[in-house]
Parts: sequence; structure tokens; C-alpha cells
Amino acid sequence: STTTAATPLRKNRQVQLSAEELRLRVYDHVRLHSPKAYIRLHTSVGEINMELFPHAAPMTCENFITHCSRGYYNNTLFHRSIKNFMIQGGDPRGDGTGGESIWGEPFEDEVYDKRLTHEGRGVVAMANSGPKTNGSQFYMTYKSCKHLDGKHTIFGKVVGGLETLIKMERLKTDDGDRPLEPVRLHKTEVFADPYVAAEEAVQAQLRKERGEVDEAEQERSRLAQEEFDTKANWFSNPLSGFTTPTAHKSGPGKYIKTDSGSVLDNPPKRRKAA
Repeated sequence: STTTAATPLRKNRQVQLSAEELRLRVYDHVRLHSPKAYIRLHTSVGEINMELFPHAAPMTCENFITHCSRGYYNNTLFHRSIKNFMIQGGDPRGDGTGGESIWGEPFEDEVYDKRLTHEGRGVVAMANSGPKTNGSQFYMTYKSCKHLDGKHTIFGKVVGGLETLIKMERLKTDDGDRPLEPVRLHKTEVFADPYVAAEEAVQAQLRKERGEVDEAEQERSRLAQEEFDTKANWFSNPLSGFTTPTAHKSGPGKYIKTDSGSVLDNPPKRRKAA
């Protein structure tokens, strides 16, 4: 499970957490504070901006953000596209049979938030080959596909570049749903990573529980959170094209509203979005 009940810790006790315990504490912090995360995909068809939902799928978002930060998806192909359904990528092999998580093994589904559904164009979710088989592959919907609710972890949405999705959907494919004109993900950019600030906050709390807090450590925690907030605020504003906003842009804004559509055909089987 990705949740845990935190054991009360006494001040001045030498608190030492395992890597797994620390990660679960970070997830608890992310769920509590509901930060946003933002990713930009640079593809051969155009650019796409994503808003991720760490509070709803902390493990999935950490996996995706870390892959993006490390360049794991760079120069990979979107190997499967089905009109009126979705486009799938994230496999370094480029054929739908590869890809792994940042932990080197499959991880569980995070389908707890029933408010997240496959409604409309631009839903971002994990492709899998059954329960608890998540690795690196993901998909973006062209239309609503509610039959996938509860089967695949929804961890984000497209908030910029819907025209790019439209271009992708119009591309011709072969009998195996592979685009005849290769759709390549050149690189990814991480604009706001909440896990950096969350881990620093957890580490600061652990230092406090050990009675080791000093002003310098508090300042590091504050600066880490401030850096994240600055990036998150400007990226959450509707963008005009994909030019990086200037420094004077700040404050919360309205997100781009996604389209809605109809329920569509079931996809073929393998590691897939069905």
C-alpha cells in the first residue's frame, strides 16, 4: 500500500527512517498539501503541457516526474494511436512491450479518487497489462472513455496543446494502430516538482523531532517551497502558445478547459489503456 499510519515520534529521539518510510512520509505530505506539478512534452507534432495530480496519485506522479527529469522518455515514440480513443507512449522499445518504473519493478494502481474519470480529451493515465503492472507507459485520451475508469491510474490532464492532440489523432495508422508518420517525443521538461519541497519539509520535520532544527535549515525549507510555488503559479496561468512566461507573470490563473466527448471503442489487448 502507498499509505501508512505514522508512528508518534518523541522529541530528541534519534529518528532514523528507511528509504521506504521516508517516501511514505513524503506521500503523506503531498496528499495533505495538494501541490501541483507541471510537465511539458516536446513532440514531433507539437508541444503539450500537462498538469499532474500528486495528491491523488503520489506514487504514479513521482514515477512520471522522475522519468521526465532523467530524460527517460527522450526520443521515444508514441507507438499506438486509435482515433476517437487515445494515443500511447512511454516505451523505450517503441513497440508497447517495454518500459519500467523508477524502482525497477511494476507498481500498484492508484484509483482511489473517484472524482477523476476518463472524461473528455486530454486525460493522462497509465497504460498497463492488468492490475499492479504499471511501469513507464502512459496515454492521453482523444475522447471520453469511461470504461477505463477504475482500471487505469489517472494522474494528470493536458492543459495546453490540445491542438497537438488533434494533429496526432488525424495521423494515419497501420493495421496495428502504429502511426505511419512516426510521432516522436523529443524531450520533456519539468516545470514544477513538488517532491523536492515535500522531501525537504519532511526532513525538516524529522530534524525538529530530533531537536536539531536551526535557522539555516528552516531557511532552506522555506526557499525550496518558495521556488516550487513560483514555478507552479506562473505555469498554472493559461499560456499563449508555449513561450516561457516572463518573470513579472505571477499569481494563480485559470486552467485551460478540456473538451468533452463520447464513449468509444474498446482497444486491442497487450500492455494498453484497456
